[in-house]
Amino acid sequence: MPDSINYIDWLKRGEHDLIVAESAFQDSDFTDTICHLAHQATEKYLKSAWLFYNKVPPRTHDLMKLLSFLIQYEKNFEDFKEKCRFINLFFIETKYPSNQPWLPSREDAKKILTSTREIFDFVQKKLNG
Repeated sequence: MPDSINYIDWLKRGEHDLIVAESAFQDSDFTDTICHLAHQATEKYLKSAWLFYNKVPPRTHDLMKLLSFLIQYEKNFEDFKEKCRFINLFFIETKYPSNQPWLPSREDAKKILTSTREIFDFVQKKLNG
C-alpha cells in the first residue's frame, strides 16, 4: 500500500509514536525502544512538513537530509539542526540487536523525547497556520 500524501496523516502517526515513547519512558527502562520511537516520530513530523509544502519526502531515515530541505521553506527549521543531529545518532544503534549490547542512558532518552516534542509542537503550529 502506498504511503499517504496527506500531511495530517503523517503528523498523527508521528504523534502516536511519541505518545508511546513518552509512556514507555514513564513505565520502563527500554531506552532503546524509546529512542527508536522518538526518531520515528521526528521523521514523520519532518515528512509531514514536506507534504505540507507539496513535496513528496524522500525514502530516508536521515533527519538531517529531511531538515535541510525544509530550511529552504522556513528558516526557523534551522533551530532544530542540533536536535536532529543528536536524535539521528540513536536510530541504527537502537533499531537492531548488536553483538556489543548498548542502551542509551535515561538522560539521553529524556533529551531525545524533549527534542522530539519541541519539533512536534513547532511543526504542528506551522501546519495549522
